[in-house]
Amino acid sequence: KLGTKAPIVESVKIKTSSGEVDADLYRPRDGRKHPAVTFTIGIGITRKHEQVVGISEALARLGFVVLTPDIPDLLSGFVWRDSVETLIASFEYLDRQEYVDKKRIGFAGFCVGSSAAILAAENPAISNKVNFVSAISPYFDMRAGSEAVVTGHARNGNGDLVVWKADKISMDAVVRGYVN
Repeated sequence: KLGTKAPIVESVKIKTSSGEVDADLYRPRDGRKHPAVTFTIGIGITRKHEQVVGISEALARLGFVVLTPDIPDLLSGFVWRDSVETLIASFEYLDRQEYVDKKRIGFAGFCVGSSAAILAAENPAISNKVNFVSAISPYFDMRAGSEAVVTGHARNGNGDLVVWKADKISMDAVVRGYVN
């Protein structure tokens, strides 16, 4: 924080086909165009979580415009189509802002949020505009992930089946996903 200006932080609404989604927008205080990122985490974490706020503020201090939407299905504890639609709408929101460098817009995410970001980035509506995806610990294959949660076994890098214990959040998300 030393030597950098605190970012401008605004609450905004992102319009999707199923309604509006609340988001926070962080941007540098210099009036110039900047690269932009839609930032998303995993299940049950809101845009107001202290780590989301900390990362978003840090990125804005480094010169990024950062949009952190609350993704309804992830907040409710399961993964569904709304995640990808919300991220596409978030990207399009950033693309319309005059303070965003249109040649440097992308996604950053953790866990299942990064999986949804990858899917959003490949959508034909925006794929030719997406410049980067920074995906940390995404689920490579939702089917394999669900199988691992249910069976307690996963494939390692060699393809061998090994014992694996899923976190409670992952177990709950798989159960909610199947129930819903």
